[in-house]
Amino acid sequence: MSLSSLPIELIYELAFELVTPDLNSLIQTSRHFCSILNPVLWDPRSLVDATTSDCLHARILERLGADTSSIFYQASKTGNVHTARKLLDEYDEDPDSKTIDSISVIAPALMAGHEDFVRLMVERGGLRNPNDKRMAIAIAIRTANAGIAKIILEGEGKLCDRKLQPCFLQAIRGNESEIMGLILEHASDSDGFILNPIAVDIAVSNESTSALGFLLDKGANISNVVLQSVVDNGPKVVLRWLISRDATAGVRKGFAADDALSLALEDALPEPLQWLHSDYSSESDDPDD
Repeated sequence: MSLSSLPIELIYELAFELVTPDLNSLIQTSRHFCSILNPVLWDPRSLVDATTSDCLHARILERLGADTSSIFYQASKTGNVHTARKLLDEYDEDPDSKTIDSISVIAPALMAGHEDFVRLMVERGGLRNPNDKRMAIAIAIRTANAGIAKIILEGEGKLCDRKLQPCFLQAIRGNESEIMGLILEHASDSDGFILNPIAVDIAVSNESTSALGFLLDKGANISNVVLQSVVDNGPKVVLRWLISRDATAGVRKGFAADDALSLALEDALPEPLQWLHSDYSSESDDPDD
């Protein structure tokens, strides 16, 4: 008989016979067994009903004693909010309970995108440490999860601009304009973030056109030096984007008349350059002539 076909209550009993204060011992007992057992234990959808759920969690807590880090890590990995809430309720008064809401425990939920789990942890006081909060935002950027970034930023413990700035620059590298906007909402000097010349440089060098568009819309400027560098060295995708973007009037007006620059543009982008020259000519023609 396949283990997966056994009644869930029997699997529970088998689990309790194997569970020791060190959850790793259970994992080492039988990989085949655990591949079936872990989803049953940790996935809230596998629980029969609320009564069975409460009994199960109570027995697990009793068997594991005070060592909750392993079980909490597994709950984080699978996004099991029910188990996490049980653990938090059980150890709310324990001075050592802070260890279960640290970044190392919440990281699996962050990487997997379990928003409800992260929200619970933030609501219960997790990620108040500035370094933990900044690392959590970095993971949200890396996984392109604006929802989790919003939860973290709105949680207790506001980050100062000095700690938000690296997060903002990382969001530019990742081309995450939505997360950039969320970070600006929590910055004291949002203009300083936008006007920082490094921001545009990072967007250009990483071909982050969405982030670059966000910066330009917020008032950032592309210097002649940066534009010349784009023309000379690329990336061509950024050059194409700049020329085709209506908002970059400076690209059309300020540089179309420069013969050397125009030749470089023509060599790389003959069709956009033709549009650029025609657009520039139409804007500069004197109707009275």
